[in-house]
Amino acid sequence: MSGLGAYKAFQIAGENSFISTPEKAYSLTIRNMNYLTYIACSATVTFSTQNINFGPLLVSQAAVNTVASKRELTLFATRRCSDDTVFSMNAYMRPAAFSSISPGDKLLIPQGSDNKPFDSVGLELLRNGECIPFNQECLMFDASNKTSREQRLEANLIWRTNQPKTGTFNGGLIMEFFHR
Repeated sequence: MSGLGAYKAFQIAGENSFISTPEKAYSLTIRNMNYLTYIACSATVTFSTQNINFGPLLVSQAAVNTVASKRELTLFATRRCSDDTVFSMNAYMRPAAFSSISPGDKLLIPQGSDNKPFDSVGLELLRNGECIPFNQECLMFDASNKTSREQRLEANLIWRTNQPKTGTFNGGLIMEFFHR
């Protein structure tokens, strides 16, 4: 990766910004950088389903912040190399163009058939019982040297009002993954 044999990463020189005698300053030099190698090991991520249908909801049972319907899905990650390299994976989740998020970035707010926010319900996605936050990077797969991994997720549709309006709605989210 590098043709450098050594690289001075930093130097602490006290009051003077430059000291010509090395013994009067503290510095850190990284040596043998020419021995660094890059291990090409891409990963593929897929979901057990691309669409979630929560089915018909009973508005008579609506209570704020309770689960109206839940569905399980599985996230799969497979890497293309078979060595013992350890990897983890983080995700960044954000709303798709036709959805929004609630204040506090907790729930995805779908869009109704009138192209306006459908405020009666919101969607949350959970990993190991913990809500996956929107607009911030979070751990999706712990570090491991396994070449194939899976993570069970739970999608919950949450009532946001005791008196929901009826109708159809659609929502979408985008997840970006970072292979570490």
